[in-house]
Amino acid sequence: MSDGSTSDDAEHLVLCGFCGSPVAHRVESDPTSQAGCVFCNNWANIDNVISIAKESVVSAAKKSRSHSSVYGRKFKAVEEPSDSDIIYLFITDYEV
Repeated sequence: MSDGSTSDDAEHLVLCGFCGSPVAHRVESDPTSQAGCVFCNNWANIDNVISIAKESVVSAAKKSRSHSSVYGRKFKAVEEPSDSDIIYLFITDYEV
């Protein structure tokens, strides 16, 4: 399952955020059915699945930029947990 709207024109899989299995429709013949993971029983409507997966990519990109901006410093101040520390219900196979 992919939403077809990636920045590099490639398709990426939407995966379960808990076990990494590919997400599928609950009822294969009904594209309006919920989507999610049959192994974890992790389900949501398709719009929420795509939204959550996109959030996980944005969060990973922010974390990557943050890491590269502090690289080379001798120490980093202790910070509160950020959005990048969240476990998302749905993720993608996109590498930041």
